[in-house]
Amino acid sequence: MKRLIYLIVMLISVQLLYSANGQWQWYKPYPCGTKTINQMSCVNQRIAWATNETQSLFYTDDTGLRWRSFHFDYGIINKVQFINQKIGWIKTQAPNSEFYRLIKTTNSGQTWSVIREVYVKIHDFLIVDENIAFIIEGNQLFKSSNGGLDWTKLNFQDVGLINNIQKSSNTIFVNGESIVAYSTDNGTTWNYVESPKFKFTKIVPDKKNVLWTCKNSGLYSSTNFGADWELKYTSPVDISDIAIYDDKTTWDELNTGFSCNFLNVYMFNNKSVYACGEKGNIYVSTNYGKIWKNTTSFSDKNLFYVKYSSNDYGWIAGEDGVLMKTSDDGATWVKLNQPLKSFNWIQVDDDKSIYLSIRDSLAYSNDGGASWSIKKMGS
Repeated sequence: MKRLIYLIVMLISVQLLYSANGQWQWYKPYPCGTKTINQMSCVNQRIAWATNETQSLFYTDDTGLRWRSFHFDYGIINKVQFINQKIGWIKTQAPNSEFYRLIKTTNSGQTWSVIREVYVKIHDFLIVDENIAFIIEGNQLFKSSNGGLDWTKLNFQDVGLINNIQKSSNTIFVNGESIVAYSTDNGTTWNYVESPKFKFTKIVPDKKNVLWTCKNSGLYSSTNFGADWELKYTSPVDISDIAIYDDKTTWDELNTGFSCNFLNVYMFNNKSVYACGEKGNIYVSTNYGKIWKNTTSFSDKNLFYVKYSSNDYGWIAGEDGVLMKTSDDGATWVKLNQPLKSFNWIQVDDDKSIYLSIRDSLAYSNDGGASWSIKKMGS
């Protein structure tokens, strides 16, 4: 049996692939429109923070269905880390400058305070707990033991450009250009492992200290602290970032037999898999994705959302306000006449309750889509 992992894989071309409970879902182009998502921090299965190429920070508490934005005047946000629902840091860079800031919140983003300002590039930071944190400034590594108020330079071997620091269990990992350094005593002493075949941009450890890194379209893992690497997965596009949440998912490539690109996939009861994609295509598998069948759709629009609320009832949404429902486990689909011309958010609570919204308009139905009410936000 392959070892299981939970991964969020960020692919070039502004796409986000998300996994929870064995299912993968595309969020495209959420949450950042046409901007590239360059970094994420997941607090749990529902709460996540994301950054892009602007001065905005994005937050979701419902696994990415809805996103709220925070704007900062300090510069471009290029790193965010939350260690729980309340405590988080961001790293910003002033436009056209090497002026960097670390900014901290202790109340879930309601208020923020600057804890460090330097004219040296901050490559990365790591929050270990409420007190201990590390930052990489230039080629130097610093540690704080009081939540970022004071910093001490560590005695660290020259490993070339240091650009990434991560933690797993009781081990801190730092990668240089072709070297992995790790410490099991919060940075007091360090071990160094050379990996000459790689020039790392980032390494990510899982809970068992297996290291993961990406190179072009390849995802690699190492079980000996970076001395040797094994190719685990090849993506159809270049992988720009990876983040590990847990170790409960397996890598299996499934051949559907269809040429359509999937835009959303949903797994129900750990066996049935439902997928929707381009030009109104809907697919169903009842054996973990081994065999698929194409079901009839009443739309030629791209379909981007699929969700089942019970064994029989399912919902699919797409471009230009397309909304469809099944009450016979996907055997047939009915197109619903909802009142919005288009929508960018959908929530299904049960077989009868469904909510749609775009900008300042919310449409909701409590009878499975037979009738609808509209409410203007703020009214």
